[in-house]
Amino acid sequence: MLPSNARGGAIRILVFPGDGKQVAPDLNEELEAERERIGRLLHDEVGQLLYAARLNLQHFLSQHQAHLGDITPTK
Repeated sequence: MLPSNARGGAIRILVFPGDGKQVAPDLNEELEAERERIGRLLHDEVGQLLYAARLNLQHFLSQHQAHLGDITPTK
């Protein structure tokens, strides 16, 4: 059975000839680029979720403005 990723697709395993010393810098650059890409994706997704939560809260508060005096803060 071939290894697969979270989406069910096959993972390619690369085999490099020699000792790999020339490959390591390129691999590190690729890993860093992938980390940056994932970081941007997470940042964007979390930002969208927070903005949606803000909009939902604003909508809720605007619909229930008359009852806000009934709410007591908790400790």
